Amino acid sequence: MADELMTSGSRISGLRVLAESLIDNWWKEVLESKDLLLAVRNGYLNAYVKGQSVFKIAFAKGGSNGSEPRLAIHYKYLVKPELEKKDPYVSFDGKAFDLNPADIVNTDYQSKLTLPQLIKTAARFAGPEKSGVHKIARKEPKVVDLEIAFTKAGENGDLSAPRMDIAVLVPGKPGKAELVFCEAKCADNREL
Repeated sequence: MADELMTSGSRISGLRVLAESLIDNWWKEVLESKDLLLAVRNGYLNAYVKGQSVFKIAFAKGGSNGSEPRLAIHYKYLVKPELEKKDPYVSFDGKAFDLNPADIVNTDYQSKLTLPQLIKTAARFAGPEKSGVHKIARKEPKVVDLEIAFTKAGENGDLSAPRMDIAVLVPGKPGKAELVFCEAKCADNREL
């Protein structure tokens, strides 16, 4: 609820402070990334890599700038991508597993290292359809949103969120435009 009460200006101020910082930080790296696509949601941002919502940027009230940006990330994207090239088995002596969690998952943020790892790991989960949507969105400036959810309640009260892949702002008559929703499918998709 506190999130809903905060103004968008105070949310943006937290990101602006990070963007203008002289010290490298995660937000500056997000802004510089050519692999991430940001989508504005209801009070938060989503960062996408090839259709995968890698992390959500929400805002916690407090701090000197009015709101502190906070990331929420699915644990599967924290797995270090170089593990693909290593032995996937971990020794067990009957009492403990012989592993250091920091060798397997990102447990802290290291500038210029962690974000590329998150992106590489997330890209592994993308199929051809989502990879194609990502290419389109990167090249087409008229794309205004990705993975658009149309949340609705069913007869039993359960929520569902059918999604469309892309929202495009298409110019029409002078000074006018239409918002067009597109669903992407690969040619070999059986639904076609």
